[in-house]
Amino acid sequence: MVNKTGNSILVFAPGASGNVAPTRAIQGAATGLNAPDGFGGQVVAELRKATGLDVLTEAPDHVAAQASRDGLVEASGALRAGAVSLFKVANDL
Repeated sequence: MVNKTGNSILVFAPGASGNVAPTRAIQGAATGLNAPDGFGGQVVAELRKATGLDVLTEAPDHVAAQASRDGLVEASGALRAGAVSLFKVANDL
């Protein structure tokens, strides 16, 4: 789990006891526009380590990536359509 606070990004992971706690903080600008060179790559590397997701990559255009929510809207619509279908099936039982 990741939480952006001020000028840092906190990376959370479950500990040995199962409690979720911050594992590391990544310092930098909140938007990335004024961040030093290589900041995006460092964030991706930290997130890959924390999540184990090797598919994470840095966006080629940071401004467009932050401005566009098309993927989230599409995913939300698909989940809602699936939920409506399941709701109809449940009501028919």
